[in-house]
Amino acid sequence: MDIDFKRVFLPLMAGLALAVASSIQGAPGKSKAGGWEPSADHVEDIVISVKTNPETDPEAACVALQIGINLMMDDVNGPEPGAVVPADAVTLFLTLDGVNVVGPDSSIEDMVCFTPKGPDTASIRGLLGNFWMMGGDIVVCPLCWAARYPDAEPTLPQIMVDELVDPSSLIGNGTDIHDVFLYADKVIDF
Repeated sequence: MDIDFKRVFLPLMAGLALAVASSIQGAPGKSKAGGWEPSADHVEDIVISVKTNPETDPEAACVALQIGINLMMDDVNGPEPGAVVPADAVTLFLTLDGVNVVGPDSSIEDMVCFTPKGPDTASIRGLLGNFWMMGGDIVVCPLCWAARYPDAEPTLPQIMVDELVDPSSLIGNGTDIHDVFLYADKVIDF
């Protein structure tokens, strides 16, 4: 039996190329026009995971919190509300040594964050309070917390205490962590 590869193979390859091109064009991410497109469901749930110790590497926590705050804003370039679309949900997931962001004996209260214009006046705790007040969620890894602070509760910025946040409510459980990552559209890791 003689098979004409041109008649069989070329149409098959053309169909495959068309299918791949169609799926890439509709996928979320960078568009051909150069702008960014939302996820397929048009809901943007972002998780920012902080695993580095803010006492030895405060820059990671500063950048993570500033990105989280930025993602919730619609006026990131000045007083032009609507210039960008804010994320629908931003969750700060503190894991490994990142739990020291809310650690009870942490020395981060006085650590200032740096910006392109120089030192910011906000400490890591101050940024954490701003993140919370803008609607950000915070989940602390229960295993990481128990390994470092088995008999303590997280220490919160005053602004969160004023909101009557129960510190123990920030310690996640299996369902919290399952849902945070299962429904995340993007995960940023520090």
